[in-house]
Amino acid sequence: HGHQEATNDQEEHQAKLNFSIMERFWKTRQDFGLARIQMGALLCLIKDHKLWRGYAETWDAFLGKENVNTHAARQYMGVAKKFVFEMDLPSDVLAKMSLAGMTALEKAATTMTEANQHEIVAVLSTLAERDAVQRLVRRIAVPRDLAGGAGRSANPDRQGLSGDLR
Repeated sequence: HGHQEATNDQEEHQAKLNFSIMERFWKTRQDFGLARIQMGALLCLIKDHKLWRGYAETWDAFLGKENVNTHAARQYMGVAKKFVFEMDLPSDVLAKMSLAGMTALEKAATTMTEANQHEIVAVLSTLAERDAVQRLVRRIAVPRDLAGGAGRSANPDRQGLSGDLR
């Protein structure tokens, strides 16, 4: 009977350890997703304000020197430009969206407006990457006036990020 209790204790300990590892994985995954958006925002600022000068001869040379893939930089910057600079989405909304893959985030950046923001965030935060991309691609095919309007225009005078880079 003592052997059974020891086995149960070991199984319970292993289950707690497994759950702890999974919680850590989910947290790290979300942190990584938010970091992509932050990196995009920072790259926008560096490029827009030519802060790369003095570090490299050209923007592309700067990215190369920093080991940032140019395609990835464009993706991160496009997502950040829309969600951080143009729409000024709050941190909790960015956190919900941050688990989505870059392809889905890019598609969302081309379709999100003030009117459809909640729907797009729900798609990004609940559907698997492939399904989210398919849903967003179908949304792109809908005429913009039927899909919630053109959205709020960006403020060209806005320089920088609010708070903690969201």
